[in-house]
Amino acid sequence: MKKLAAMLMAIFLLCSCGAGKEIPATDGEAIEGYHEENEFEEKWGLALSVKDVTPKGLTVVFNQSGGAPTGSLDTGSYYSLERWENGEWAEVKKEPGDAEFMWTLTAWLIFMEGTTEMETNWELLYGELPAGIYRIGKEVSDFRGTGDYDKAMFYAEFVLE
Repeated sequence: MKKLAAMLMAIFLLCSCGAGKEIPATDGEAIEGYHEENEFEEKWGLALSVKDVTPKGLTVVFNQSGGAPTGSLDTGSYYSLERWENGEWAEVKKEPGDAEFMWTLTAWLIFMEGTTEMETNWELLYGELPAGIYRIGKEVSDFRGTGDYDKAMFYAEFVLE
């Protein structure tokens, strides 16, 4: 009986040692311990969050309040998608296929002192994503005029369960 109890305890310990970090709950806010701030978040008064998260896409929410952008803030169609793996962010692999995907050069204005929302569907590029911790990256420009702008990447983390 003692041997059986010892074996069960050993199996339990082995199984629990291999368990990864528990996936945290989030309601579109930055996930504690996974968010990397950049100097432009405070400078431009801009923060990203997400809502309506599914394995096929989400809505990115640009929240602008305060800060001191020197021009108008805008973003394009491009986004990056990364997954938290082994303690670091790793690019999500694109679906194999014959078609090449091209980003448009459209610029969407980000409302000052308000929110701007952008629906994103990645099913064509990445398929349905499995459960995990992810972040979406959007490049934002502080546009003053042709050839006169600053760019920065902003990220919003999210969880797929």
